[in-house]
Amino acid sequence: MGIFSSKAFNPERDTPDLTGKVALVTGGNAGIGYATVEHLARKGAKVYMASRNKEKAEAAIAKLKALGLEHVVWLELDLSDPRNAKTAAQEFTNKENRLDILIHNAAACVNSFITLVSTDEYISAYSKRMRSCLTVYKGLWLSSSCRRLLRT
Repeated sequence: MGIFSSKAFNPERDTPDLTGKVALVTGGNAGIGYATVEHLARKGAKVYMASRNKEKAEAAIAKLKALGLEHVVWLELDLSDPRNAKTAAQEFTNKENRLDILIHNAAACVNSFITLVSTDEYISAYSKRMRSCLTVYKGLWLSSSCRRLLRT
């Protein structure tokens, strides 16, 4: 249909059944990430909610379970530390032999932060987060079980 089609995308209607699929969503315990986790879980996927705050993740997962969505798992991931990102990727590959959907949603709020730091400090913090995202992806890529799926 193309990019300028008249038919609007409707996630409820247009997302296929995801039963048996495994997804990982960074920043999944709030906002758009939470809505993404909820939608993927409603469609049948097992979803890893990757976030740094265990309490917020557990509260979000409890809310999803109250909606009848049982296949959501917390994965500790703090993108401010590339070492933690590598550990998270390893933990994921130890638990799963496949990854069908990877959504990098995590972000840092910069509204007040950007006015408090120098440009060099901001670039350094941003670079560290980007390195962490790449570290997660690399860790998953190096897992032979996930490589096939990430390539497609």
